[in-house]
Parts: sequence; C-alpha cells; structure tokens
Amino acid sequence: MLSSCNKDFEKGLSETANTNLQIDEIVKLGFQRESIVELKKYYLVEGCYLIPKVVPKDFKGSDFKDYIKSLAIDKKAQYRTDYSVSPTVSSSIKIWVSGTIPTGGTDDWRTAVQNAINAYNNVQYVSYHLELTNSSSMANIIIQSDNGTLPDGTLASAYLPNANGNTGSSVFVNLDAMSNYPFSDSEKTYILCHELGHALGLRHSDIPGVSNPLNYLIPGTPTSDPNSIMHSIWSFHTWNDFSSDDKTALRYLFPATPTITGSGAVCSEETYTVVNGHTVILENGNGIATLTNLGGNQYKITRVGSANGKVTLKAIVGPKAANKIIDIGAPDLQLTTIEFKNSANTGGSWCSSHMGNTFEFNEFDANIVYEARLLDMFGNVVKLPRTVYPNSTQDPFGYVPIGWYTFEIKTKHSCGDSDWIGYEIEYVNCN
Repeated sequence: MLSSCNKDFEKGLSETANTNLQIDEIVKLGFQRESIVELKKYYLVEGCYLIPKVVPKDFKGSDFKDYIKSLAIDKKAQYRTDYSVSPTVSSSIKIWVSGTIPTGGTDDWRTAVQNAINAYNNVQYVSYHLELTNSSSMANIIIQSDNGTLPDGTLASAYLPNANGNTGSSVFVNLDAMSNYPFSDSEKTYILCHELGHALGLRHSDIPGVSNPLNYLIPGTPTSDPNSIMHSIWSFHTWNDFSSDDKTALRYLFPATPTITGSGAVCSEETYTVVNGHTVILENGNGIATLTNLGGNQYKITRVGSANGKVTLKAIVGPKAANKIIDIGAPDLQLTTIEFKNSANTGGSWCSSHMGNTFEFNEFDANIVYEARLLDMFGNVVKLPRTVYPNSTQDPFGYVPIGWYTFEIKTKHSCGDSDWIGYEIEYVNCN
C-alpha cells in the first residue's frame, strides 16, 4: 500500500542547529518528531503537510515561531483547532490550476480537479462553494506541480489554513510519484479530494499524534474513520464519495444557515418549509404533536387529538440551529407571577385617583393576543373584556372606584381561547 500523502516518515531526516529549532516548534504543536521530514525548502509533516522553512511574505508575523503557531494544525480527522476558514473566504473558494500541470497526457490533472470541486459542492448543508478561476491572482488555492520537491512515495501535499482565515494556499501534485505511475482520473480525484480536505482544515483519520491542547473533537464524529477520504493510506483507491463522518465534519466546519417558515400555531395540522435542515426534530411534542417529513424541504406538524401546549421545531446543521416555538391548540396560559404597578409608584395595587395602572409577567409572548376583564368581589363584571398589552405603559381599564376586585386575563387564539386566570387587586387613593 502507498500513502495518499506518505507514510515513510523515517527517511531523509536531517537537522542543522536552525533546523532543530524549527522542528522543535512543529513538535510543540503535537506532532511526533519522527513524522517530520526535512526537504530542501519545506518540512514534510506526516508525509502530507508542507510547511515552508521561510515565512511567507503575506504572513503578518515576525518569525518562523509565529508562523507555525498560526497554522491550523491537528492530528486526527474529525478534529478542528482554534483556526478555521472564514465565511467570507469559504463562500467562494477559487481554485486555479497552474501551468506547471500539463494540459494533456497522464500528467494532466484538470479533469480530476473539476471532479473534486464537484464532489465538494455536492455535499449538502454546507456554506462553502468551490469554483475554478482563470486568474492566479484571484485564487485561494493553487493546484501546481511539486517540481521534484516531494519524495517518490508522496503523491501530493497541501498547505493548511492559517489564523488569518484563509484556506491552505497550495496543493502540490507529484507528477513523478511511484516512478511515473499512470493514475486514472478517478484515482486523481480521490487524491485531490484528500489534499483539498487538508487545505480546508480536515485532518488524517488514522494518525492520532500526541496530546495537543489546540485539538477539539468535532461533535458527532469518531477519533478514527477507516472509510474517510482523509485516511493517510492510499491503496489504489478510486473516487466513490466522502464517508458520512467526512460530511459531518464538513458540515461542522462550514455549516449552512438553516431557516424555518410557517405558522406560529397548529389547530389541526400545518406545513412548514425548512431550508438547510440536515437534522429536523420536534422538541416537547410527546403526546401533543407529531412531525412528518413530506420531502422537498416540507414538514408537517399534526396536533394529537385535542392536546394543547407548546412545541419547538428545530433545524440543525453542525453547530447552527434554527428554532421555531409553535402553539399546539389553544394556548395554555400559566402565569407563575404577575406584578401590578401604578404611576404613583406605591406598588402592589392600582390607583383609583390616577391613570397609568399597568401589569407585567415573565411569560409574556408578543405573538399572543391577551384579553382582560375586571370583576367585583361578588363576581360581577364591572369592566368588560378588552384587548390588553402586558409589559406596556397602557392602562387597561381607566378610572375604577376604590375597592377590591378580581383582575382576570386569558389568551385569544385562532385555535381557541385559554381559560380565565384571576388575581385579586385593590384600587386605592394614591393621593
């Protein structure tokens, strides 16, 4: 078996005094020293990641140590670091194929480049988009020949994303790999998907490395995935597809933004449109409502019998989620506390002598219509039901004579009204 990058870590390692210091900085990131191979202008790490010995001119830092710390390096597929490709960059990642790649013959990788771009763009629920460009100055990633830099057993290598939010800037193809082995387009596609994965921030799925405080396990993925496109061993694989864990990792690093549109209430059943909902669930729906996937981004919520309550329709993509709180049936008004206020600031009562009586409660929902009425101590209605506005400055009833009353409130809804809830309130002379 050969490696998608390279597994022959032991060969060609040479260390001068300066090299020792640079390799020490790479080891501090968690790589094993024996996985670092010194080439003429680069360090080849884990047989795949190229780190230049000279700090790139566009790097905003002072020395090699700063540059190394800026790289988004980790050891396992399905892991990430503090650094990621920025949304501004990932929304349109432009790839340019250098003239160092021949335009014909077995060394022409252009068909494979387009196939790899299509493969990444076919992953659903992601925010990135890859496209070819004819301008090298516009490119985020350049596909180019290694010009004899890489060892024979290294098929290709890539730069990594950095702290500036950019993708890895280059993918290097070894046109002489395996003694000029004639790779098929499908094999080339597999290799390029692997290297582009590195440029986007994906790691090997089978090289654990040592402890690194910058590693963060991507939720929902394993620490090792033998089916991953990011597996370091290439055994004449042809392109099939990303593994499910590869897709999970891509959705976590580049999540699309999910949206939910539809009614805020379900009397019987309602249909909702969910865009970019990789995972769609109904929370708190047990015994209240059911969720049915109708296909085509359409979901139906059905009320269970005459049940009333609130549910949450949730659409999830990686770390992003859209939530929509929905009333099932008539709203169930359950107030734990209600606070009565007046303009004289005496608190706990309402003024008969002043306007500006208000009330507040924490469970207030701006999407619900509230209705209130006032009863005397004998249960007679002295102020007819009217629409009221909790947590506002509007006085609900105006002038009311001094005395004790019952303030009652309910919600009005297209599916029906809630029951009245009553609270004793005293009107006093606030002068």
